[in-house]
Amino acid sequence: MEEAVNATLAGFADSLAGFAMDRTVTTLALMHGLISAQLKDVEPMMSEIWLDRLIQRFEVTKKVYQTYLPGFRKGEGPSTIIRLYLLFAAALCVQYVRSTM
Repeated sequence: MEEAVNATLAGFADSLAGFAMDRTVTTLALMHGLISAQLKDVEPMMSEIWLDRLIQRFEVTKKVYQTYLPGFRKGEGPSTIIRLYLLFAAALCVQYVRSTM
């Protein structure tokens, strides 16, 4: 079971490199990749960049959208998906713990 979890985390963490500012970003997939990369300690700069982008969007709109258009400025889809807020909070917590070590 632990091997399956590690394989899943590794797969999600590797997917973080596939996100780009010039393409539409699905927030759930980004959150999975972001948190997995944080937990596996893979691509720490990439994790920080994407987390900073999410924080900036949240500061402006006070919402987390289902997708973000190329340029990561405008969110689309529902902003009421609780799972996205929970994952955002988890990513912030992991980043905070990592920064205090």
